[in-house]
Amino acid sequence: MSNEGDLDKRKVNIRVRIETCEKVLKKYGLPEDTGDSAAFVRALEDATRNVALFPEDYEAIAAEVRENLEKRLAKRRASK
Repeated sequence: MSNEGDLDKRKVNIRVRIETCEKVLKKYGLPEDTGDSAAFVRALEDATRNVALFPEDYEAIAAEVRENLEKRLAKRRASK
């Protein structure tokens, strides 16, 4: 369904100092961005570009994606 989030994404809510936000927007923001999220995603991707994950990490990621799918299907069943 169109309003459902991607199964392989995790929503993160954090409080960040305003100064840090301004720095992220200055460094990673683009004129065509419609909000601040894109700049923060670019900053996170840049910060983690050379970080290697182990097979156990990928297994944990796959497990979380499966869990997200199970929750989505359960929610769909409950709404019918």
